[in-house]
Amino acid sequence: MLKIALILNLLMVASLDTGWSPAGIPSIQYEGIIACKGYDKATIYHEIVDYFKTHNISELKLDCVNQISGSGKLRIYNKLIGSIKNPAGEVAFDFIVDVKDEKFRYTMHNIWFTAIERDRYGRFEKSQDEPVPVDNEHFKFKSALLRKIEKQVQAHMDEVLWAIKKEIEADKLETTDW
Repeated sequence: MLKIALILNLLMVASLDTGWSPAGIPSIQYEGIIACKGYDKATIYHEIVDYFKTHNISELKLDCVNQISGSGKLRIYNKLIGSIKNPAGEVAFDFIVDVKDEKFRYTMHNIWFTAIERDRYGRFEKSQDEPVPVDNEHFKFKSALLRKIEKQVQAHMDEVLWAIKKEIEADKLETTDW
């Protein structure tokens, strides 16, 4: 029993000193809170579940009207001339949506980056290297790529938040005086 307590204590010290966490969650995470005035928790919850089901999130875990969690992927692009895009890599992330009356919180965490490279035939393929956690330690010498990832992940999160809010507000019945 004492050994288990000592090991857990050492893990906590390691997570405080180096930024490493026992669960493997990198230090960078994104969070957004959206207010939905006039909507109860159940309505917001069901609209968020419908949104994720229509946008093909396969690993959706549902909690009893309080929390929705899942994982997703996002392709990161280098911009070239005009609208031509060159993929730089792919970001895999986990998300949690906490639901309360008149608001919800969307949090992206456990973000990992896999580079995309050209093969010998010129086609884009995922790198054979292991995915790298998106944090300042692993992107020390790739600060431009880290800024690009942060910018595009933040834009994706904002897009998801406002799309969910629009879907919630679109289902409100319009009534007029009879």
